[in-house]
Amino acid sequence: MAELNPPTITSPDEQGMVLHVESVVLPVPGSPGEDISVRCVDGTTYVLPIELHTWAEQLVVTNMELFEAGEPFLLPGHIDFGVLNGGVYAEMIF
Repeated sequence: MAELNPPTITSPDEQGMVLHVESVVLPVPGSPGEDISVRCVDGTTYVLPIELHTWAEQLVVTNMELFEAGEPFLLPGHIDFGVLNGGVYAEMIF
């Protein structure tokens, strides 16, 4: 498992590191380790920086809500990861 190291971009018009993400992996409550990661379609897994933990948790919640409503999931999907203006971001590409 590798640490996600997204590139720094200088403009919102640029793309950072685009990954084809299959799933978000949250830690099992009560188990050692608190890593939240993304698993890509090609089998690669990246540990997310702490700044993206809330984003990842919300993505899981959104997918559960879509499932309950009978709607298609957001994942697998392409996600752009980067650093812009000193902040790490993750953005779905539709």
